[in-house]
Amino acid sequence: MLCGGQRRPRRYAPRALPAHPTPTPLRLAIRIEALRRVLDNPYRHALRLARLFRRLSRRFPEAANRYAIATAHPHASDPGDPRLIIDALGLAIAAAPLFANTS
Repeated sequence: MLCGGQRRPRRYAPRALPAHPTPTPLRLAIRIEALRRVLDNPYRHALRLARLFRRLSRRFPEAANRYAIATAHPHASDPGDPRLIIDALGLAIAAAPLFANTS
């Protein structure tokens, strides 16, 4: 501020920790179970994703491309197949326009 008093720094309330945090093995088990359900029947997940992309691609046309490469970690590698991440990333980028097609 040019005139007047100085601004005070904002003070944020500390984040409240849960009363009983979920143990790490239980969190991992919950995530694996959710992944198993999606892999067992991906139809519901695919429908939800299609609806999301329909709305999202109106405002952000690049959303499909960003989603396709969001989980790719180019620094990660598989010792048994060093080209795996490169091939997976290439396929994801090639398939991204299919996600953008909302017709």
